[in-house]
Amino acid sequence: MLQEKILNKRTIKFAFLDLVGIGGNGRHLRVRPDDTFLVGYPKSGNTWLNFLVASLLAERVDDVSFKSINAFVADVHALSPLALRRLTSARYLKSHDYFNPKFPKVVHIVRHPYDVAVSYYYFLLKRRKFDESYSLSDFVGDWILGKWGEKYGTWKTHNYSWYEAGRDGTVHFLKYEDLKADTAGELRAIADHLGIPTTLEQITNSVMWCSSQNMAKLEKEGMKAGFKSMRGSRDDISFIQTSNERMKLLPSDKIAIGSTWGDAQIWLCAVIRDCK
Repeated sequence: MLQEKILNKRTIKFAFLDLVGIGGNGRHLRVRPDDTFLVGYPKSGNTWLNFLVASLLAERVDDVSFKSINAFVADVHALSPLALRRLTSARYLKSHDYFNPKFPKVVHIVRHPYDVAVSYYYFLLKRRKFDESYSLSDFVGDWILGKWGEKYGTWKTHNYSWYEAGRDGTVHFLKYEDLKADTAGELRAIADHLGIPTTLEQITNSVMWCSSQNMAKLEKEGMKAGFKSMRGSRDDISFIQTSNERMKLLPSDKIAIGSTWGDAQIWLCAVIRDCK
């Protein structure tokens, strides 16, 4: 009952903001024709992608940090409706939404669910959504059923929605694994799709600035100042994960993910080229 009241209040709020020309945030955002969206299911490499694109938009790569990232690629879920409304066009926007036909130009990133599961678990652990008594295996069992990140759909429904409906040329599909293997090449392809003029030097500088080592350094220097949702989070857990995350999964966790999304395996092999 309480949840229904909260949802009703949010609906009324966003209806009013839309009426006065502001619009909402998240999926209620008022989209502009020249908006560009960087989209991905949570923990699919979204922040890394945002930093890479932002470093191409900035005058200097060292202008891009966790404190400043929203000035280059604004988070539609974190910023207020008024803050999003005040951004000048053309906007670059971060979104975790499932397919939205209103998004005019999109780069969509997909990552193997094994790695997403582990990264998502430690992200929520860092944000104190639970403690270690709730194990990774407990999380996997609930996550595949849609308990966590439910407003974005499950990993499968989110990615399928974009893959099935976004193949008309407006969406540039990107695999996290490919971005990791050839960051410079994939970033140049993204820039070409988005019409961002680049030089070899810019690409090289962006890749270096957005390396995992430098991102970890930038996190320590001011992530909480830029990401309000991370204030009060645990300092002993890094937001930037650099280890082989899927190694933390038990064989039973992998079986649970595979059995739940078994009909996605052929798609996984074709799109991600990793069936292990």
